[in-house]
Amino acid sequence: MTPVEAYQAVFQDSVAAAAILPFTDEFALKVLLAFGAYNTQQLVTAAMLGSLLGAGINWVLGRVLFSLLTRDPTVMQGKAEQHMRIVARYINTVGALVIVVCGWITYVGPAMTVLAGMFRMKWWVLLLAYAITKAVYYTLYLFY
Repeated sequence: MTPVEAYQAVFQDSVAAAAILPFTDEFALKVLLAFGAYNTQQLVTAAMLGSLLGAGINWVLGRVLFSLLTRDPTVMQGKAEQHMRIVARYINTVGALVIVVCGWITYVGPAMTVLAGMFRMKWWVLLLAYAITKAVYYTLYLFY
């Protein structure tokens, strides 16, 4: 396997792990790091970029899901609309901190990015928080 193919495999696996199949948890990265034949920094960079793309995909899916849910006028009536605004305000206030703390957990991280999209968290705040989370996760993974 050439280095370009290895980095591409890590990138694709990270996108799938962050967006589509959260149970894989970057399998290709772990396998290629175990071989030790590839540049560790480039493998981690490819994995981080893939994870960020996956988080962005989840954010968009959350926005689409929210628009589909609110299209039906019976879903957002009275108290439900008021509760959604309160939750959205709360998510925009502390959501980045929650993503930094919980984003590395296999099933929780992708779910949090979908919720961030549903509750209209700013995309750049989400990606910044997720980048911090993944940088810490991969750094700890490399050294421990």
